Amino acid sequence: MGNRGVGRPPITDVIPAEKIIKAYELEGSARGAARRLGTTHTTVIKVLRDNGQEIRPPSMWTFNDKKKAHKKHSQFVKWLQQNKGVVLPRSIKALAEMSGCSYHAINCFLYRRRKPLKEKMRDLPDLRNLGVLMVSVNDKLINTRDFIEYEYDIDHYSLDVQIVASTSEYERIAFDIPNPEAFRVRVWQINTNQLVNGYSPERL
Repeated sequence: MGNRGVGRPPITDVIPAEKIIKAYELEGSARGAARRLGTTHTTVIKVLRDNGQEIRPPSMWTFNDKKKAHKKHSQFVKWLQQNKGVVLPRSIKALAEMSGCSYHAINCFLYRRRKPLKEKMRDLPDLRNLGVLMVSVNDKLINTRDFIEYEYDIDHYSLDVQIVASTSEYERIAFDIPNPEAFRVRVWQINTNQLVNGYSPERL
């Protein structure tokens, strides 16, 4: 027996399987998906096989394939428009059963809907440089200069935004962003104020 995987978590603990599948659909090859995700193409292939996905050589990924994927995405958008007010389950599998659309069509829709907001949040100045004060979901007042790392977490279904950070004191601490657009405006204001007037801890 080899030593593969000793002490190492499965790749899907780090990168969700649906994200790997989506990257494969977007890139059209395991190597392209691997470059996008920062992993290896053999890992991508393994996850695809484990999840019952068809693996095709890049030469077989045609313009028509991409066109069909877009058409399936559009079918789910049309279904949503025809079923406004329906309470949607928070499960892609359940959504697929309810709508009659494919898992991939729904996953593609959720990805595309979330992408513009994610890019807007990523374009903001680094909060660790601003050193602003924020109140976490468990009522802890934290200076963002204490963040070791952080990311903007956007819910697939509701588009609710949270900052999820780690500090020397907390392995994981979350901050709700109830109004992402107002948050963005405020962050840019603070960034400009600090460039002009120097650092002063402000509250977000």
